[in-house]
Amino acid sequence: MPDLTAVELEEKELPEKSFVDNQKFKHEHTLEALPNYIKFGVAGHKKLSKKPTELASPVALVLTHSAVRAVDLVRALKEFNETAKIAKLFAKHLKVEEQVIFLEKYPIHIGVGTPNRINTLLEQGHLKLDRLELVIVDTERNAKRFNILDNDAVRGDIFSFLGNYISPRMKEGKTKLGLF
Repeated sequence: MPDLTAVELEEKELPEKSFVDNQKFKHEHTLEALPNYIKFGVAGHKKLSKKPTELASPVALVLTHSAVRAVDLVRALKEFNETAKIAKLFAKHLKVEEQVIFLEKYPIHIGVGTPNRINTLLEQGHLKLDRLELVIVDTERNAKRFNILDNDAVRGDIFSFLGNYISPRMKEGKTKLGLF
């Protein structure tokens, strides 16, 4: 954020306790370990084993750089399928209208998607962050060796999402951010 002044940068600073301490996570950061990472990051992870009751209000959101990667992440979360609906919040073959219908019909614990689609759903009021405890940023590198924070096509959307929606929740101690 080279255009911000020192005061503006200070306002954006997040408390260290708002980040998941990855040193305490004893598994490798692989797709197979993603369900354990979510449990690790969510305060009362036992709630993930109970059926969700809130519409459009996830406990955890997983953000990634592409729809193709999001599909892989959803597959990795199959252990949650019996107790939780997982919202697919990305553009590949899924229209916003279809996702809105899904969010209005099914309570969810977890959402997986791309920052652009999640921003769109939030801006339109179809996705709520009231229960959000954990945001996981998938740091996997794409074919060009860019991760989500390096990729120009996605970087603006993720910083917008984090700055507008997650930063205030992190400062209030309601949501943690994990890099996976």
